[in-house]
Amino acid sequence: MPLDGSHLPDDVDVLLSPSTVRENDNLRQAILQRTTRIVRRRRSVRNGLWLAAMVVCYAAGATTMHFVAQHDGQAPQPVVQREPPASQVLPRPAASVAERPHAAPSEPALSPYERLRRYSDRVLNQKGDIALATRCYARALDQASAEERAISVDDSWLLMALKADRFREKTHENHRS
Repeated sequence: MPLDGSHLPDDVDVLLSPSTVRENDNLRQAILQRTTRIVRRRRSVRNGLWLAAMVVCYAAGATTMHFVAQHDGQAPQPVVQREPPASQVLPRPAASVAERPHAAPSEPALSPYERLRRYSDRVLNQKGDIALATRCYARALDQASAEERAISVDDSWLLMALKADRFREKTHENHRS
């Protein structure tokens, strides 16, 4: 800039000079109002979509349960025939046919495994004592033959699990050897 006082305005000076306060305030208010409307609209749309997704999930679950309930009523139930539980509460040694006057001579004597299995079934089904049933099933499996250690459809869920576990243990020992 010359020092003689002849100052000609430059384009940069015009851009750097402060504008009037009113123009800036009006512009700020307009931008703020527009931005606020957009942010609020986006938030309400997002909340509405979230709510719609939850309603759709609820409706899908309710519809699924409706069809499952209809299907359960029409599906044939598998028939599982089990031997009636023995009248004895504790497993006792098998008495000979001569010692049991009320027993029919053609009735076969139960094996120790079968007596313990039946007792364990009663404990599990009538008393609901899983710990005692587990111990009794374990004792029964200790006395079981190879055929009796195989899983059968007459076994309870607990006995099946114990048989499968014993099979895995035996298989694991064979692989280590």
